[in-house]
Amino acid sequence: MRILKEDRRIAKDRTLCKTKPQRVRHPVQEPVPPAQLCKTKIANIGAKKDADIDLTDMPEVLDWCKAEIGKLYQPAKKPVTIRLDTDIRGVPKLCE
Repeated sequence: MRILKEDRRIAKDRTLCKTKPQRVRHPVQEPVPPAQLCKTKIANIGAKKDADIDLTDMPEVLDWCKAEIGKLYQPAKKPVTIRLDTDIRGVPKLCE
């Protein structure tokens, strides 16, 4: 790798410099634990009165007679492996 003349000049200038550049250290802020953050948000919401809550973008639903329980719920699925003995006769083949 060749060193260009400009690189040599810059290297000389750095060696002539007697003072080192000063590092700036910023204060580290301690992160707020998520549990505490959630508790404060819930406390702030709980402190509001019903009249103070803005419902312009989402009207409050008062009639729940047409609501369906569990319509959008899908239970979590987990893959399972089953090993069967070869002497079992009455079991249909699961994977053909």
